[in-house]
This record gives sequence, C-alpha cells and structure tokens, in this order.
Amino acid sequence: MPTLSDIKQQLGPLDPATRWTSVFALRQLPSILWQDEVAKKAYVAFEAGSPGLLVATDKRLIFVDKKLFGGTVEDFAYRRIVSVQYSADAMFGKLTVSTAAGDATFERIGRDYIASFARLIQEQVGNAPAA
Repeated sequence: MPTLSDIKQQLGPLDPATRWTSVFALRQLPSILWQDEVAKKAYVAFEAGSPGLLVATDKRLIFVDKKLFGGTVEDFAYRRIVSVQYSADAMFGKLTVSTAAGDATFERIGRDYIASFARLIQEQVGNAPAA
C-alpha cells in the first residue's frame, strides 16, 4: 500500500486550494488506494454541495468526502466511464462523469486546472481495459 509520502510525491505540487482544504481527505488516501495504484492528479471539488478531494489515479477516479468525523468515498473505474465533459466560467470549472449507472457532477474545480484534468481522465478512460 502506498504511503502518504509516496502519494504526495506521485501527485507533485498541489494547488493552494487543494493543499489547504483537503488535509483530512489526503491523509485517507493510503488506506483507499490499491497496492499498485498510482495517484496522478488531485483537486478540490464539490459534489452535491459537499467539498472533497477528486483524485485521478492510473486505475480509477476517486472522490473522497472526508471530514474530521465520518465521510464517504466514491470511485469510478475508468472502464465503466462512458463520457467525461467539462466546462469553465470565470473562476471555476465543472466536470461531469457519465457511467451506465448515471452521472456524477463535480463543481468548483479551479478554472486553470479543469481542462488538463478532464483530458487526463479522458486519456485514462481511453486506455482502460475492457470490462
């Protein structure tokens, strides 16, 4: 299982919003990631008004809504993702991930990061092995 230090090294420098607002979620990643999973990028995002950490790994997209007490983890295997759409306004971006089970929309991702983050996810979806 990767350590927190391993994960921070894999992710590289985090943008200021992610660094300061995702402390609890970031600390949970070693227990969430699989043994051979590599974290590629992570950003703060909101799903249904709840803040969390949206992490793209080499195997799946993970949303960690971790609070001081409690929280939830959602994951989306790349092979199950049907489409990835994004948009941006003056300050924030929105990412919608569609699967056969429905859509998940993540909002308030930094405008400067949304396009490259969406492309990373799209590449991972395109490289995912068939189900």
